Amino acid sequence: MRVLDDVELGNKRGSERFHNAIQKHLSGIYTKGGLVDNPSMPRNSEALKKAILRTVNPGDYDGLNAELTPAEHEVEIYLNKGFPEVNVSDVTAKFAKAPYGWDTICTLYVVNELVRRHRRDYSYSNNPNVETNLVASRLVQETNKFTLRQAKAISQDVINQFTAAWKDIFGVTEVFSTTDSTQLFRLCREPENPRSLAKFRDRYRKIESEIGSYPFAEPIHQAIDLFDAWLTERDPLKFFQAIIDKRQEAREIIDKCKEVVQFTHDQLPNYKKLRRFASENQYN
Repeated sequence: MRVLDDVELGNKRGSERFHNAIQKHLSGIYTKGGLVDNPSMPRNSEALKKAILRTVNPGDYDGLNAELTPAEHEVEIYLNKGFPEVNVSDVTAKFAKAPYGWDTICTLYVVNELVRRHRRDYSYSNNPNVETNLVASRLVQETNKFTLRQAKAISQDVINQFTAAWKDIFGVTEVFSTTDSTQLFRLCREPENPRSLAKFRDRYRKIESEIGSYPFAEPIHQAIDLFDAWLTERDPLKFFQAIIDKRQEAREIIDKCKEVVQFTHDQLPNYKKLRRFASENQYN
């Protein structure tokens, strides 16, 4: 153990002097603790949750930010030495020790940044398709149920084809601003997003509840079935490919749905009158 002299401790007295001595001592043990000592680092569960859920914007992980941070680099080195899948609780345990001494929240943040960079993917209870909302809500409490593996990159060509298909099916105003595959997958599915498939399905189900018994409502039924099929796919690449493959069929269905909605708005009262008249006079 190294003895600290008065020059190192300064002119402090009492508890301040003791605190300074402890800090000096720990800094000699946890020599890499400073790698997570920055203002952007979350320090509690709620801040970590917000960091996990934040939008991936253009430039966040490319250009000047393409290079791993020193903390991310340390974790990546450790993961590359391990098995194909590493339990996240093992990662937090590793970086809690010297020479790191990182708080669990800090380590989880660094791990998640590697996921956001598409360097790593999560599995949760052996399920390889883990949605961001689940990560945000359970990563801290159920760390030992998460594992990390090398990420499977989704090509930019697939993303471009998907974006073009989505625009063709739903219209230019419904296109998402991001080109990040994880962000796209999340935005397409989460019920809170007004442009998501879940929201489209909700709107069409509402229409179905009003006109579903009429024969002209068939395109509405078809659209709901299509949305249901897409939403059951939890693998991002397969999800994107399913929409790409159904581009023409889906566009035709949605176009017919728009005609049905317009007809319902303009002519439904008249249609009901005609049906009622036909029913009342079927034996005349």
